[in-house]
Parts: sequence; C-alpha cells; structure tokens
Amino acid sequence: MTTLWILGGIAIAIVAVAVMSLAVMYLWNWLAPTVFKLPTIKFKHALGLLILSKLLFGGFGGWHGGHHGFHHGMKHEQCKEWKMNHDKKDSIIK
Repeated sequence: MTTLWILGGIAIAIVAVAVMSLAVMYLWNWLAPTVFKLPTIKFKHALGLLILSKLLFGGFGGWHGGHHGFHHGMKHEQCKEWKMNHDKKDSIIK
C-alpha cells in the first residue's frame, strides 16, 4: 500500500511540474515576444526556466516542515504574543 502512495505522489509531482512548465511556457510566449522582442520558447526551455527560478529564488511554497503561513519563521512564543489582543499585551507589559 505504501508503494502505491509513493508512486502516486511521484506521479502527482511530475504532473504538477509539467503543468507549471506549461504555464511558464504559455506566459513567456504570450508576453516576452511582444514586450521585450524575445523569441518564443519550447517546453524544455520552460522547464529549465522553472528549475532556474527555483534555484535562484527558492520557492514553490510549502514542504518546509512545520508551521506555514503568515507567522512562518516566528518562534512559538512570538506567534502566541502576536495573536494576543491589545488588553492582554498591555497587562503583560505593565
């Protein structure tokens, strides 16, 4: 059963990368030739751009393990303090 889950996860990852690469390709071919007078690209170039952007900028979100969202990077105490209302903060500070 776990092998099936692993293969399913790999298949989903491949489809996700393919869809993102197609999105990059279509956006590039729609905008770059018109705006910057650049040539159109093929799927393999879009995949390369996607990998390059991942390497340069990090990204695609998620999978950092643990806490995600607005408070990402805050310590647990900071997050709890952030969520407190102003009255509780004033009583703690005084």
